[in-house]
Amino acid sequence: MKTDIRLDALQDGSSLPADARQDVMSPQTAASPGQPQTVDVPVSLADVPLPAGAAALDHDSIPLADPGFLLSVECPGRPNAGASPVGLVPGASPMERPSLTLALLQAREAAMLFFRPLLNRHGLTEQQWRVIRVLYRHGVLESHCLADLVCILKPSMTGVLQRMERNGMVRRYKASHDQRRVFVELTEAGRTCFERMSGEVENSYARLQEKFSEEKIHQLLMLLDELRVLHP
Repeated sequence: MKTDIRLDALQDGSSLPADARQDVMSPQTAASPGQPQTVDVPVSLADVPLPAGAAALDHDSIPLADPGFLLSVECPGRPNAGASPVGLVPGASPMERPSLTLALLQAREAAMLFFRPLLNRHGLTEQQWRVIRVLYRHGVLESHCLADLVCILKPSMTGVLQRMERNGMVRRYKASHDQRRVFVELTEAGRTCFERMSGEVENSYARLQEKFSEEKIHQLLMLLDELRVLHP
């Protein structure tokens, strides 16, 4: 059996148990000619070689809740993975239940397809755009508060701000009464960048809304707001 593996997301995660991995890679039913099926499987970084160019990935872009690798494995003879959320195979064990965190990551990637070309045209990373957008709205923020709002790990936040400061987009300064506290604000160039791009961003939102519907977007945002405030 030939199995094609497509690398969709990067992050260290727990290795899938050997028996579970074997179950995913081995077909249980006869394959229909020309009808490969796809099963999404979380694995660890050590399980697969990195594809060409993977070393150049911006690790700042890894979301905080990223639980691991996401591989799409085409397995002839598997039941239709698309019939169940996140590639769940009917009749699977409880350990193979749909993963909410993976579904959220996949949905985020699908949404970013509407915005990433715009960011590339303006020479911005996703992290830099989040910083610009949040600072434009809030004005001045302490660096650790900014990191929380834009969902960037605090150690990575330092590098992001250093690059943006070199590019003249933000300004950092220490509080006069407490040198340990660092504040960040947009420069005039940073504010101009947001204002110049805001119309194009709205057009991207309009295309997304056309595909998904305004009602569904509203419902999704309400559900995400409820999920975001939960605590274990």
